Amino acid sequence: MSTGLQTRQPSFRGRLAAFGIVFAIGLAGGVGLDRYWLAPGAPAKSAPPSLRQRLIGTWLAENGSKTEFKSDGTFDETFRETVPDIKPGEVIDDPTKLRMVERDGRIVGQFDWVEDDTIQVRIQGKPSRRLKLVVEGDALTVLEEDGKVVRLKRGK
Repeated sequence: MSTGLQTRQPSFRGRLAAFGIVFAIGLAGGVGLDRYWLAPGAPAKSAPPSLRQRLIGTWLAENGSKTEFKSDGTFDETFRETVPDIKPGEVIDDPTKLRMVERDGRIVGQFDWVEDDTIQVRIQGKPSRRLKLVVEGDALTVLEEDGKVVRLKRGK
């Protein structure tokens, strides 16, 4: 039984052209999906390191002292100081005979964060102090409670 409609088979060239068009559309769609939908977006900028992270390391003062803040909450400060050259138990009767000498000094202590920008410093035998810190690039500014300002540069 025939419906009366005649179907015609496409030629080889027609089938090849149709296949090429479908392939091109699929390829373009796949690339588009991959680039804009399935692939992760542009890498997000990582947040800048926190003040807690930036404080860690060695800082140098203009007077030559060096302070190293460590991640375990301790710090080590080395400096040069001028002191009288007096032996233990020695008494100097004539101040004009007092001789001054330079020597290396060292302070070791602990620090705790009490606010986002403030640490409490503890040194054995001394009262604890709160220091407000500002780090801008390789510069550290320490603001003490009594108004004293200390400026340091990051060391190597």
